[in-house]
Amino acid sequence: MKTKQRAMGYSLAFLCGFFLTHGPNPTPNAKQEFARELHLCQQAWAKDIPDKCKLFGKIQLVDNFPDVKVKIVDHFPDIKVKRVKNFADKPGLWQIVENFPDYKVQIVDNFPDYKVEYVKNFPGCD
Repeated sequence: MKTKQRAMGYSLAFLCGFFLTHGPNPTPNAKQEFARELHLCQQAWAKDIPDKCKLFGKIQLVDNFPDVKVKIVDHFPDIKVKRVKNFADKPGLWQIVENFPDYKVQIVDNFPDYKVEYVKNFPGCD
């Protein structure tokens, strides 16, 4: 099932990118931006990790077999995270749970998928 979804995603990305870069009046910046976004998307799909802006909701912190590996940083994060008790329904909001998570996250020091900074205000992703 994941293979079909991946193939459909690549096809959609290709068609959207083709229109953006070859449609009416494409700009050089549009081509570069699309190439960069497509590359990042392909990397994420190849690793089967969620997009950084979709990493929210019920999060279980695990030591083994994570969906995503993150590194906690103080500066230049990919995602600014605010821990909440309820309603983790927007990017950057994490409700830490023990059972039935949306995503399993492992905190690592080396080779993270994303860098996370815990904040009290203005959570989200870039």
